Amino acid sequence: MKTITTMSDTLELPHLAPALQAANNDAYLFDAANWQVLDANPAACKHLQYSLAALQAMTLLQLAPQWPDGPVPLGDGIGAHAIVQAQLQRRDSGVHAVRLRLTRAAHQGRALILAQGEEPRTPQASAAVTEGRLEQRELRQSRARLAELTAQIDKVRQQERTRLARELHDDLGGNLTAIKMALAMLARRLPAGDAALQDQAAYVDDLVDRSIDAVHRISLDLRPSMLELGLVAALDWQAKQFVRQAGIECVFSSNRKEIDLNPDQATGLFRIAQEALTNIARHAHASKVAVRLDQQRQHVRLCISDNGVGMRPLDRAKPQSFGIRSMSERASALGGALQLANAPAGGTLLTIKIRLSTPREAIIAAAASAGTQHGPRQPDVSKP
Repeated sequence: MKTITTMSDTLELPHLAPALQAANNDAYLFDAANWQVLDANPAACKHLQYSLAALQAMTLLQLAPQWPDGPVPLGDGIGAHAIVQAQLQRRDSGVHAVRLRLTRAAHQGRALILAQGEEPRTPQASAAVTEGRLEQRELRQSRARLAELTAQIDKVRQQERTRLARELHDDLGGNLTAIKMALAMLARRLPAGDAALQDQAAYVDDLVDRSIDAVHRISLDLRPSMLELGLVAALDWQAKQFVRQAGIECVFSSNRKEIDLNPDQATGLFRIAQEALTNIARHAHASKVAVRLDQQRQHVRLCISDNGVGMRPLDRAKPQSFGIRSMSERASALGGALQLANAPAGGTLLTIKIRLSTPREAIIAAAASAGTQHGPRQPDVSKP
């Protein structure tokens, strides 16, 4: 038969290997024929309150009277094993509860049973483990509910922004345009020689123009009309706006002219791009920015990189990093994840990858979006 490595071959009688002798848990070596104790480690002697010589004069039946024929039948092959819960009697007539792993072995043709023990879980320990698992499950559920609530809040917020933008554009913008037309008609009827009235009319006309520009700008901030042309066109427009406003070179590219996204996905990615560009303008000290949008089979990936000073890991964990937190929450709401890394040319590389909606999901999203609209869109009359 094969000799197991847990026992030394240097002695005629089998005994436990040094690692088992030094173990904190029980270890026993039995004769497979009669369950005679051949060896035991100091931990077993301590737990049962017997000397090694006393244990070697005993059998498993004397240690565990509930098992007259041994605890469990084992297979005949070397390495066959079983796990049992044992109630071993101590010298003081007390009980030592232990979980034993029994393994069939052999030494110089002699059939042996190696028993390695571990302390069984007490009811208190089992309760603690169960409580810990429940807490972990509740924590996961709480995080899932929080993410779902965050996504819903963001969706409602975007719907409200869209509604406000539409009302500003259609109602206030339309009224201001009507006022401008009325002013133009009144100005033509003013006395030609009254310079004061002419100047006052010109001032009011300029004030109306500035108000129309403000309405147009606020409407774009609330809901960029370019998004109605698709995310590719909207990001291209945003990159040009960034160059004009921040004075930093920004290049946009995409591997598709159009990418079919539902309104929530398009708006979410656009807002992430806006926030990332704002952070770059404020903190990166960059001279070049690259924005790229790619469709890869059933996924869309947005990458924004700059050649600025970069971002340290400690900066990402700052409580004031609301921009990063906002982008991360938006990414999670879209079913993706935000990744920040060092850009190849220095600076920071931001990447988000989300899954495209299935046709069924797209239909549901389109129906939900249509339900938030109030009447047909009016033509753009915010500028004369």
